[in-house]
Amino acid sequence: MAGENMQIFEKDFQSVTKVVLGKALSNHFDYERWLLQNVAPPVEQKSAVSGKSMWTPSYPYYTDASKNAVLLDEAWVEGEKKLSMQEVEKLSVANAKNSLKKISKYSPDVMFGANVNMVKCGVYFWSSNCYMGTWMGKCKNSSYCFWPRNSEYCIGSHFTFSCKFALKCYNSVNLSRCFEVSHSSDCSDCYFCHNCQNMRDSMFCSNAKGLHYAIANRVVGQAEYDRVKKIVLGEVAAKLEKDKKLDLNIFNLGCNGHK
Repeated sequence: MAGENMQIFEKDFQSVTKVVLGKALSNHFDYERWLLQNVAPPVEQKSAVSGKSMWTPSYPYYTDASKNAVLLDEAWVEGEKKLSMQEVEKLSVANAKNSLKKISKYSPDVMFGANVNMVKCGVYFWSSNCYMGTWMGKCKNSSYCFWPRNSEYCIGSHFTFSCKFALKCYNSVNLSRCFEVSHSSDCSDCYFCHNCQNMRDSMFCSNAKGLHYAIANRVVGQAEYDRVKKIVLGEVAAKLEKDKKLDLNIFNLGCNGHK
């Protein structure tokens, strides 16, 4: 596509992993499967008119009518088509499905406002420099995400509002520099946390509020926290570099039978 700047997505990936994990990982394509884990992925559909590709959310509202799907600019042209007066007069509930085929086109290719360098994205508005994502609202420099509204530098995240440098985070609001955090709000520099609020520099916490330098809901102080954090992030980065994935995530952490 003309005007695409693919290099910026790699630069963003390296920046986010450096800030969040302490080590810049390279070649985001190698991590694509892992980054889309636990994220509603974009789905490629083909226009029924031109065969051109469009990317949409992976929800039935967008995919069920795929045989009649068209690009947004094609939809306006299709909208000029009409039934003849004779066909209209014969229209009934019984024959509507067949009679309306030639004008029944649907466009899941949604976009509003000014958008720049949106690649393999669908349903976006006032966003820039995003890759492989859907429902990108007032979002920038984010990849492999679903609905990162008013967010920037989010990667592999699902339903993150007003977040910055969120890597593999989910259903959360106002996170900064977090990794594998879910259902949380107003947290920064947190790792593997669930249902937390107003947390700072914490890891492996759940159902907690207002903790700082905490591990597993226990405040341990900065020195001990920094010691453990260095070990954990070192292991995480090494595992990711080697396997291009991390089996452990916030949804299976602590589950019986996990290895």
